[in-house]
Amino acid sequence: MDNIGLTNFKLEGSKVDLGRVIEKYWINNQDIAKDFSLNEVRSTFSDFGDDYKEEIERSWRKLQMRAKKLFPSDTTFSLYDQKDIRWEGFENNDPKSFKINISKGINYKVVASIRSSEELYNRLDKEKSPKAFVLANVLVTSDNRLVMGKRKFYGDWPFGTYECPGAFLHDEDLEVNSIIKSAKKKIIDDYQISDFKIKTIPFAIYYLPRILEVVLVCISKISLPAKELRSVFYEDILSVKNNQEGLDKLMHMPLDIFHPPSRVIIQLYCDNTAEVQRLLKELN
Repeated sequence: MDNIGLTNFKLEGSKVDLGRVIEKYWINNQDIAKDFSLNEVRSTFSDFGDDYKEEIERSWRKLQMRAKKLFPSDTTFSLYDQKDIRWEGFENNDPKSFKINISKGINYKVVASIRSSEELYNRLDKEKSPKAFVLANVLVTSDNRLVMGKRKFYGDWPFGTYECPGAFLHDEDLEVNSIIKSAKKKIIDDYQISDFKIKTIPFAIYYLPRILEVVLVCISKISLPAKELRSVFYEDILSVKNNQEGLDKLMHMPLDIFHPPSRVIIQLYCDNTAEVQRLLKELN
């Protein structure tokens, strides 16, 4: 159980094969989207049978046991059974509408329990994928450095790995009805940066079938240099130059030091340099 996550979503080699791990839904490269609003619709997610629910409960108990073993004094894992929101597609199937359909009725418990069990995942009817909607940020500082934080908290992924700031979208995120406001909130939570010091723009949306997540990645620029960043959330902050030299350095670091989904994000960022530069200009 200790290598859960890496076992079930293993990246090999120094370059991630994006075609193998993601399904691209949208990239911000034509009519530039400044924000997306969220439109709540009836869920297309159908519930599981009783036998599958029992297996989910067993898998969840294993995750809880692992958390207690690794962090005997940490009680936060029991709080991870939160109400999350599900990706339901673009309004009228048109990404240019800049409106995303979402629904309620899933939670982290179901997502983590299924993806942490090879057997449960293989038995999953793909039409019943929770498709948890997740926000993540590629964070760029005022001195043009890309930063990632080292996890000191527990989820179903390995801790002690570097990640992009972000999280599942929860029910309360629906109240703001703005992807940008929600994306900024994730950065504020992780780095305690004031809202007015952050500029954010959507970058890409894709699906990671193996981990049951649809990820909206934003590029966020902050008006602070990397050396001034502090975090109670992360135990260390990694920064590299946000240029070819720095990104090459990042790409050649061992894959196992990264939170795997975040490493996918960085690869996507590196593989779409023209779109990235266009969006960074929008933030200047």
